[in-house]
Amino acid sequence: GRPVVIVDRLAGRLQAAKTCGITRTIDVTEQDPVLAGRELTRGRGFDVVVEATGAASVVAQSLELPASQARDVYEAIVTRPEDHLGVLLDWR
Repeated sequence: GRPVVIVDRLAGRLQAAKTCGITRTIDVTEQDPVLAGRELTRGRGFDVVVEATGAASVVAQSLELPASQARDVYEAIVTRPEDHLGVLLDWR
C-alpha cells in the first residue's frame, strides 16, 4: 500500500504517530502542508485525505491535497457553520 502521512501542528500528536509506526509527518508550524504534500507525492496529491478538525483554514488547505479521483473524508463537529468558508457539501 501507500504510506500514511500525518499532518498536525502539535508535536505530541506527531510523536504519537511516529510511535505507532508512521514515518512521514508534516508539522504545519514548520512547513506549508500543501507544498509538503505535493512534494511527498511528486505533485500528484494524496489518494485519501481525512480532515477531522473542522477549522476553516484547515478545511481550505485539505481541499488542495487530494489527487484527481481521490477520496476526501471530512469528519468534524461543526458548531458554527458560518466559519467554514461557505464550503457546502451536499450529503444527499
